[in-house]
Amino acid sequence: MKTVPRDIVFFLAPDDESAAATRDRHPTPEFQGLEFHNFDPDMAVVEWARHLEAPGRPFTGDEQKTRGEWPRYVAEYRNDGIGVFVMPDKLRAALANATRDELLGVAQRWGEFLVEIDEDELTAGERLEVVHGVATLAEDELGLYCWVW
Repeated sequence: MKTVPRDIVFFLAPDDESAAATRDRHPTPEFQGLEFHNFDPDMAVVEWARHLEAPGRPFTGDEQKTRGEWPRYVAEYRNDGIGVFVMPDKLRAALANATRDELLGVAQRWGEFLVEIDEDELTAGERLEVVHGVATLAEDELGLYCWVW
């Protein structure tokens, strides 16, 4: 297993400017958020979106190479390794409206992907906790962002 040392906070903010301002500091407790560790969050949201768009469908060829659309950063990474991105609206809506079984499917497929790329540091329960937690945040009307270091 390859370790991906990351501190990750999915959080709610009123707008891109407020979210971007957290780049140089931890977004909580100023904003409601959930903290996680040891996965690549932008790659994760790409995988979650791919599953919610086509559950159970295998991806081949160019789809496998590109892995989907990457999130938009409101505060770009600098050489300190910190960045903030906004959750894509389509994914946010899909997570907010997903059933428990659909979220379980997202977590399982994400786990398969992590094994495939040798970054399976999270247990099945931890993956479900991440997906469920982010889906719960997605139900709020504020913007959903991710701070990563």
